[in-house]
Amino acid sequence: MTDHFVFLDFGSFEIYWFGFLVGCAVFIASLIYCRMRRMQGEDASEALVTAILAIPSAFVLARLSYCWFRKASFYGRASEYFSLTYGGYALHGAIAAILIVLLIRSRMSKKSIIKMLDAAAPALSVAVAIGRFAGRTSGEEGGYEINTAYELPFLMWSEADQAKLLWVGFFEGIFAVIIAAVTFVLFYQKYRLHRAGLREGCVTLAFMLTYGLSQAFLESLRGDSLFMITLGFVRIDQIIAIVMAVAAIVVIIVENYRLKGLSLGSVMRWLICASALTVAVICEFTLNTTYMVLIYACMFLELTVMWIVAARIYHESVRIRARENTDSKSRPAMQA
Repeated sequence: MTDHFVFLDFGSFEIYWFGFLVGCAVFIASLIYCRMRRMQGEDASEALVTAILAIPSAFVLARLSYCWFRKASFYGRASEYFSLTYGGYALHGAIAAILIVLLIRSRMSKKSIIKMLDAAAPALSVAVAIGRFAGRTSGEEGGYEINTAYELPFLMWSEADQAKLLWVGFFEGIFAVIIAAVTFVLFYQKYRLHRAGLREGCVTLAFMLTYGLSQAFLESLRGDSLFMITLGFVRIDQIIAIVMAVAAIVVIIVENYRLKGLSLGSVMRWLICASALTVAVICEFTLNTTYMVLIYACMFLELTVMWIVAARIYHESVRIRARENTDSKSRPAMQA
């Protein structure tokens, strides 16, 4: 990092803006998680212990996963794996660590893991949003080179490339803000307003679906992605994002099938999701500089269609459950 990214300078010890902002993001996310757990009727001290355990675990696993997929860069310098000043963290590693801590804590405290995940989703969304925007101070998260004389908010100057690059973190931050808003609204409706038809896990599904589809597209724009070791051209974060989104869609489809059964409309929507995913994958593997804008537009459209169809299926399931709850409450009154 360059000198203008330094937040505090203590001579031989420096604190960078990126580290300071990420620390703020972690602190705010911990407070939000504790607040969400209190809204669920749980003890705030239990949530605080979970957050305290999750924070160092997330940093360690984020660093290890980054080093693993960039191990060629550390050849002969294994001591730098845990060098904080060297930098480099993988978000998927942090998410995996948080999931592991939540699983362990739920088993130890005999609390619902689904409710824990629902509380963690808004907190994680806020942390991701702050972290993405903070990425501007690290000089990373750049994408394709953009030749323009205009100073635009989604462009960044790269010292290494001596060129203006597309700042992908800007769009990732915007989508993270949208995800945070969606998860907060769903959480409030489920655990404060107790809206009929919403079940535990709805917040988690919304996070997995929205984050997965948006990141599957945005990861393709980045130039500093982590690539799989065995398949060097495949971005590991993109694969994880697609798996998250597909898992959420499968859960939504299975639940809708159990409530509604098999119908022609349901099959058509399932086929639309599958076709859209297939076209999006084809777009990713056929990228070229000649038709880049057109291919990216097609990919974004297909992933958007998947989100709309999945959201429509889930909304239908919510209405069916709400109607069943209303019927079950009115039936005893009619019998009386």
